[in-house]
Amino acid sequence: MAIWPALILSEQLTGKEWVMTGDRTDPYRIGRSSSCDFKVTDKALCGSVSSLHAAIHFDADMSQWVVTDLGSKSGTFVTKVSQSYRRCLGHGESECLDHGDTLRLGGPQKGVEFVVQCLEWNVRHLVESVRRIEPLPGQLAAGQLPHGLHAGAPG
Repeated sequence: MAIWPALILSEQLTGKEWVMTGDRTDPYRIGRSSSCDFKVTDKALCGSVSSLHAAIHFDADMSQWVVTDLGSKSGTFVTKVSQSYRRCLGHGESECLDHGDTLRLGGPQKGVEFVVQCLEWNVRHLVESVRRIEPLPGQLAAGQLPHGLHAGAPG
């Protein structure tokens, strides 16, 4: 059965989940812009989230998920659980994401914070998970699969 690296960002305040898969070649873009793959729309949360805030991609050479700040005005923060430190990324700076890390887009008052879950999913698990997660604008609709995956994909 096919195995795919997957990343889930679980929003701390609302509990919404954003799912990303490592089979994609382009980075996932996060911000307020309608051109983003994952759009932050809650006005109470996104006061300090930039239009194009950050990008996340899977680096196959390192076997790691990586977040990059896209020139945000209020910062992209990664809190590393394993090393007990917090880093503010500047424009173009990147940081690897590990399971249990916290990712924050924007400042402490009006930013949005996520818990990072790094997983490896087989195709069946991915199909079941996509069906249970409510998509946000720019996300997959219920029952849709990420780029390159099909419900009848051979295992």
